Amino acid sequence: MIEKLNTEFIPLEVNISDDGWPDNIPCLWLWKLYHKANPISKFGFTAMMIVTPDGKTMLEAAQSAGAENWANCEQYHGEKLVELLDKSMKKFKARR
Repeated sequence: MIEKLNTEFIPLEVNISDDGWPDNIPCLWLWKLYHKANPISKFGFTAMMIVTPDGKTMLEAAQSAGAENWANCEQYHGEKLVELLDKSMKKFKARR
């Protein structure tokens, strides 16, 4: 999984607590709305998504990473994450 991430994707962490919402990833608009509408999220939340290199389109998003959903969330399970990555790459290639 790590090799796949490092060779086929560009992993990026966006820390909105410190840096705010980046203007160069417009497909984050849905998360901006969620964050604004749910005051509890201001105490912390995490989301994993796979976007196109231009940041305009979200290809896939992992399920909620909350503790109550650990059994289903892709980022906690390598095989599920690989499936999500493969699915997003297939979508990206189909767009080209």
